Amino acid sequence: MKMPKSTKKLYYCLFSIISIFIYSANIVKASETHSVYLPLIFNSEVNTYKTSACLKVVEVAYPDGNRWWEQGSSITVNSPEDAFRNVISAILKKDKAELFKWSHSTLGHDTQEFDSQAAAYFAQFEKLQLVSASRSYRFDGLALVYVTAKLADGRLFSFPLSFAEDNKVYKFLPYRSEIVSYRLVTEWLSVNTSGQADGFSYCDDKTIKNATYKVQLVPPTETSKTDPISELFLHGASINLKNPQKGLEKDVVDLLARMKKADFAKPKELNGFLGNMTLEGANRLKEWLNTASIADKERYKNELFNVTPIFIFDASPLIVTYVKWGARVQTMYFTYNEKHKLVWTNSSHISLIDKVFKNGVLFDDAQLDKPFENYKIQ
Repeated sequence: MKMPKSTKKLYYCLFSIISIFIYSANIVKASETHSVYLPLIFNSEVNTYKTSACLKVVEVAYPDGNRWWEQGSSITVNSPEDAFRNVISAILKKDKAELFKWSHSTLGHDTQEFDSQAAAYFAQFEKLQLVSASRSYRFDGLALVYVTAKLADGRLFSFPLSFAEDNKVYKFLPYRSEIVSYRLVTEWLSVNTSGQADGFSYCDDKTIKNATYKVQLVPPTETSKTDPISELFLHGASINLKNPQKGLEKDVVDLLARMKKADFAKPKELNGFLGNMTLEGANRLKEWLNTASIADKERYKNELFNVTPIFIFDASPLIVTYVKWGARVQTMYFTYNEKHKLVWTNSSHISLIDKVFKNGVLFDDAQLDKPFENYKIQ
């Protein structure tokens, strides 16, 4: 049936009005929104690895080549896009009062910190041109908008601008948050510096399907109940000391058994012990042994002698092992070196990933008689 001209004209007119309204009112509706799994970053003494421990968040990809934040204006903040638009406007106008208004009431109103960061933003944006805001990441009441800018010499660089829920609206975070999921996502972004779609690395479907544990690192708050909650997907298992499975489990058990047998008083055995560590870790331990008292050396050796592995998370290339060490359960990291030999890694080196495995909910649960039972994927 053919549509009359008058009806067709009215149809296209209404369609255009509705389309403009939808685009202006909510940029996200013109964007692609989906869940993604970000590999946690492990910084060892010498290398940076993308692991197979995967953090689930929501990614919003905005239309390519469209300066969406310049489309119309927003009076109140009710989405990360609106917050972003207002914050960019305040920064470009060097309006400190306006920027303070759109900053988070508790996470962005430290006067001294805010003044310092506001001055830095005003100075930096004076020297750059905002090229794109290609995507954002949503999790735990937070939103990170990924921005690419161009310097006067033509060089491009990318960085996130961060926002958090504040009484059911999003507000700017002018300085870094210590929320663990925020730190993990910003670290992941820092290794994806190209700003192009193919420059972002995600965990594949096979890795997620093989996961046996799912952990919520950040407890939901009143302000983030309706938002996507980040979840960490892991592959792990308890260790059977009597009959360890061939491969990774047996390699860990055998390595710790060799380390226990070493007599530090005998140079040859000490060198054998140090050979089970990364070179950097071995050198630091050697320095300590050269200055430690006999009593301290004995205490360290006795504690090590009683180390018993109880659980492994395979976050390849990182192997996270929970061990009974003295009165507590502790965390040890292992990686395979260039000769495919398992070595103790980061024995005295601090990494952001420690906040996941050496602190927080996982570390607390590791102290239980049956660790991680509540996190099993059924």
